[in-house]
Amino acid sequence: MTLLTTILQNDTVKVMVLDNTKTFVEYIKEPSSIIAFVAIVLSLFGIIFSVFYNRKTIDLSIKHTKLSIEPILNLQIYISNNDNSIKIELINYGLGTAYIKSLDILYNENTFNNFYELIKDNLFDGIDYKVQYFMLGNNNYLSSDKNILLYKYTVNTASELESIKSLLRKTKITLKYESMYGDKKEMTHNNLIK
Repeated sequence: MTLLTTILQNDTVKVMVLDNTKTFVEYIKEPSSIIAFVAIVLSLFGIIFSVFYNRKTIDLSIKHTKLSIEPILNLQIYISNNDNSIKIELINYGLGTAYIKSLDILYNENTFNNFYELIKDNLFDGIDYKVQYFMLGNNNYLSSDKNILLYKYTVNTASELESIKSLLRKTKITLKYESMYGDKKEMTHNNLIK
């Protein structure tokens, strides 16, 4: 405390190593003191810059990692006139796993949870058909480069196939899912068949 008081009062301070008396102002004016002060200031700026730059690099790295393992979902429709069938698959083209939260099919302002309900409630009674469908259950994970058969519909005639296509043209599908990081995503398809 007495050293600080002596410095502030600009009294003579003995430098222990040199053993000569100088005032604080004389000590600061020396070239070695100026160089030391400049070095300290430059070091502080270097530390601040490196912390800022490293934080930015880490943020970019995290963002890149999230994007590189993001699931990319798409609905793929296959129509076969040979056997009068329509197949709809959900495919994950991304590198990350998708956790499927919900699948909503909107038709004429009514919402359906799967294609079976959509076809059953909206098709003409006289059509003979076979349906295979996937209902979202407990295991809603779709890993990379995998697909889920959502719907396969086989009819007897081409006109029945056209009825199904007409129904799907007026359908809107909304799929809600999450990435491995918990990022919420939504995929919407209008007019499945052009």
